[in-house]
Amino acid sequence: MSFRDVSDPTDRLTKPEAPSDEEFQDPWDLWTKISSNLSVSHWVWEASEEIFDFNPVKKAGEWIAGDWTSFAKQASLFHNIGAACRDIGGNVHAGRKDLEITWWGNAADGAFSYLDRLSADIAKEHQPLDQIAKIYTTTAHGVWTFTESLEDAFNSLGDQLLVMLLSSYAGSALSETGVGAIVGYGVAALEVAEVLEQWEGISHGAALVTQMVNAAIGDLEDLTASGVNGVRVDLLPDTPYRNPLVGARTGPVPGERS
Repeated sequence: MSFRDVSDPTDRLTKPEAPSDEEFQDPWDLWTKISSNLSVSHWVWEASEEIFDFNPVKKAGEWIAGDWTSFAKQASLFHNIGAACRDIGGNVHAGRKDLEITWWGNAADGAFSYLDRLSADIAKEHQPLDQIAKIYTTTAHGVWTFTESLEDAFNSLGDQLLVMLLSSYAGSALSETGVGAIVGYGVAALEVAEVLEQWEGISHGAALVTQMVNAAIGDLEDLTASGVNGVRVDLLPDTPYRNPLVGARTGPVPGERS
């Protein structure tokens, strides 16, 4: 007898797609645009190396560097595989229901029990796969959100650096007047403190994003490892179901010549 498939799992296995522009923007592409605008005041960032011992713009680029669009696509990949698992489980269950119409008895009950477990196990594989997809989406969106916040943060930091540098230059230019030097260098010192505080806030945000990415990597490793709560690579049996009575008969088959 033939068995009907209620759905075609291969329809789910399409090419992974990146999220729409409304849902996600690649953090590296976004940072490239932000840093290009900051390059107008390039000399300010070069001068800031005297305070930080590094260029803040280049440092932020190191935090964000990566192919985040490809990373975000993985969510679509695992979601599609999970949907295919649900379809395969549904097909096995539909075949089991068809078989029930024409087969009954102890052997049938054993087969139905086996097929029920198999269809349920395959179908619920979508759960860890959907969790994996969610981790990819959440992580990519987290990096994107952080990158968006850097635009205002760096504009503010650049303004503070500019005031600090101009105050310092004014202090040097007015050093002969005494009072001018005190005012100029005093303002510069206050701005240095504010600049360092601003950078501390930016660095804290970067640290949180780094923790989020590392946590995501750990969660992905746990979910992709075969286990109770992860993807079960050993789910399918090594051999197809066999009726326990098959092969139990002894003696010649009727009509068979010895």
